Amino acid sequence: MPASRTQICSITPVLPHARVQHAGGTYVWQLHTALESELGADVHYLVPDLPSNVLASEDPTHARSFNLVARAGSTRHSLALKVYNFVRRVDPDVPYLPALLDLWCNRRWRAAIREADVLDFQWSSWARLIGLRRLGRGATTVVTLHDVTSQRGLRERNNAISRAQRLKWHLAYRTALASEQSLLRRADHVIVFSEKDRALLDPRAIHSHIRVIPPPLADSGAAGAAVSSSATVLFLGYFARAENRDGLIWFIESCWPSIRSAVPEARLRVAGAGMSDELRSRLEADRSIDLLGFVDDLNEVYEDVCVAVIPLLSGAGVKFKTVEPVVRGIPVVATAVGAEGVGEPDWYAGVSDDPKQFSAAVADALLEPGAAFERAARSREHARTVFGRESFLGHLRSVYLHEQSNHEEPAHGI
Repeated sequence: MPASRTQICSITPVLPHARVQHAGGTYVWQLHTALESELGADVHYLVPDLPSNVLASEDPTHARSFNLVARAGSTRHSLALKVYNFVRRVDPDVPYLPALLDLWCNRRWRAAIREADVLDFQWSSWARLIGLRRLGRGATTVVTLHDVTSQRGLRERNNAISRAQRLKWHLAYRTALASEQSLLRRADHVIVFSEKDRALLDPRAIHSHIRVIPPPLADSGAAGAAVSSSATVLFLGYFARAENRDGLIWFIESCWPSIRSAVPEARLRVAGAGMSDELRSRLEADRSIDLLGFVDDLNEVYEDVCVAVIPLLSGAGVKFKTVEPVVRGIPVVATAVGAEGVGEPDWYAGVSDDPKQFSAAVADALLEPGAAFERAARSREHARTVFGRESFLGHLRSVYLHEQSNHEEPAHGI
């Protein structure tokens, strides 16, 4: 008689689907396909009834087993939403309270949690709902921290201009730090995407249940990028996120004029959803910038790109937008935040927070593409061993299915 399939209940803000428009959602989609299609588990999703998930439910690729929770209309929902919006001013990482109430009180959702072998929580804010494990019957709890939000709070506090902003971000930092320590005590497995994030969570290295699982962004069968002489610079991001929007503005204001001066034929390709009308109008006024918006096929985005830029000045966690061009063999120039947690300095055509040095590194890659692509090809070979599919599946087997994995932990600072 065949063994029964592992039943996983995933509590996440995002319904997995192939057309998801941001990096964290891409990871959840990759996790879904790996667990169901390759590892033989059944995954049921409890996701909030938000416009993004309603739209995702209309996409033919979406995960089939799911429920939309926290539907609007009840007095309970309205009150919880008001409290959530108020608390969020102080604690940006507060969990979506309408969903918490609905999950705790609704008999149908309680049954989905109770029958699960594994309870999966995605993102730090939704991981704060880990108390729902009390509704289960001894299920394994897995928490995935897409970034270490205490690091973001600390950075925002240190960069704040006003006293009020410093106080706000200090409170957010302290709250996130306390939440992360609580999760370490309560979860059976805590997943992070880099050794850097593991060190942030556990500086004294006393917790053995923190697992570094690099996202599976390397296609083992794909060829590396060919040398491009098109002088095309790419920035790919989800621009509803402040760090992407602010990074793009910094780049076009502080770096792009110098790059265009050194390489007059250079063009900037900007791809990704979530851009405001104001920023879009501003960029459309520059004839050297091509706006693609959301693109279904990333291969089209990266086609004939000479260098990818990651000009982020804030944020935390591994930046998938950094990993993607590296595993494709495309030269990358990044700020320190953009490169954080992904490889070593020699993986990049340049790493700098100084606008002049950043601009010079981009210009050099455009003017000497042969040398830049040769370096990128060497970086790609290393990156493919870190961000490969087999490594990813091995980790998932041991965490979600309790199977012994022979995979060694990476001994590098991804």
